[in-house]
Amino acid sequence: METSEKIDRKSSLVSACAMGAAGVMLFGILPLLLGAVADRFQLNEEQAGSVAMAYFGGYFIATLTSIVWIRRLNWKLVAFVGLLLIAGGMLFSALNTSYGMVLGGIVVAGIGGGVAYALSAGMVSDMHDPDRKFAIKLIPEQVVPAILLIVLPAYVITLWGLSGMLFCVAGVTLVLALFILWVPAKGRSHVVVETSRGKTSPLVFVSLVALLFYFGGIAGVWAFLERIANEGNMDPTLVGNLLALALVSTIIGPVVAAILGDRIGRILPQIIGTLIVLFCFVFLAGEITAMKYGIVMALLPGAWYFVIAYQMGVIADADTTGRYAALMASALGLGAFFGGPIVGTVAGSSGFTAAYIFAGATAVIGAAASCWVVHCLKKQTLSGQGEVAQPEEPATMSS
Repeated sequence: METSEKIDRKSSLVSACAMGAAGVMLFGILPLLLGAVADRFQLNEEQAGSVAMAYFGGYFIATLTSIVWIRRLNWKLVAFVGLLLIAGGMLFSALNTSYGMVLGGIVVAGIGGGVAYALSAGMVSDMHDPDRKFAIKLIPEQVVPAILLIVLPAYVITLWGLSGMLFCVAGVTLVLALFILWVPAKGRSHVVVETSRGKTSPLVFVSLVALLFYFGGIAGVWAFLERIANEGNMDPTLVGNLLALALVSTIIGPVVAAILGDRIGRILPQIIGTLIVLFCFVFLAGEITAMKYGIVMALLPGAWYFVIAYQMGVIADADTTGRYAALMASALGLGAFFGGPIVGTVAGSSGFTAAYIFAGATAVIGAAASCWVVHCLKKQTLSGQGEVAQPEEPATMSS
């Protein structure tokens, strides 16, 4: 019989990593996707932003509903449906030639991605030592898109265009579906601590909004990195390789977070990472060169995901019920849903430097809010009146 003890098995972490990789795969290659769609249908920056909006619109709808199904439905079934929607949406877009149909398929894939990533986030939130586990989960979520960013421009898009790219993504999704076998049917039972303010701490919602702000602005810039490189007349293959370097950087950030843990707390890492992000935006402003672009790609994503690893851990600790941590996927989706179009609009009207200022401001707001939640949680713990309930220890199996 399925027990909640299975959530802490290594196989469960591996399956959570696979679901997370499938859920964020399109976001990882979003610069190439926007570029391929824009080239095929001759779109400007604002119109290209609608492609990101379509994907993250579906993504947000799926993740927002996770609060309803994350503790009710069989997780294996959820994983199967999520990955089926991703692959099906990609195949639908690949087989159609109209802009509207392509967007429709991207919306469907976004719904599937949201389901897969919400499940992944819920699984890891139920595990012990969530800071480290979230950091580990972020690693394959960058490795898979990094490989695609190297392979797609050189060997797929140049030969078969947008359709070939979408077929390739669908194929990778089906490979990741093999790990559904390791997904547990359910998570851990949670004990809710009764307090004077009720069962749900408002701090979890503050931390979710902090993640939304931090992720949204930077994600908007990420979506246009291929377009930004075009301003410098950079070679498309070189751009793909440098974007792959960016995803390698996103691997390093979570690895450092996993090694560091909470040894220096959760506030100082967020401050350091955010300062690096701001430096990258300042450095990226002005004339684009291959060297400048490469340096930013080596630093920006690593610092970005280094901070996100800690923010996810903060959300998991602030959640008193085990239900709301899954909404971190909604926060990511909603942030990207608005981030792409806003950055596209700002860049189209005032240039990319103004877009960098917008993204930097949202990053500062998000980091500051998350650090405030850390301070409040620590204060509650020291006063002996904490509202954050710890998950039940897994029962020892007698046989």
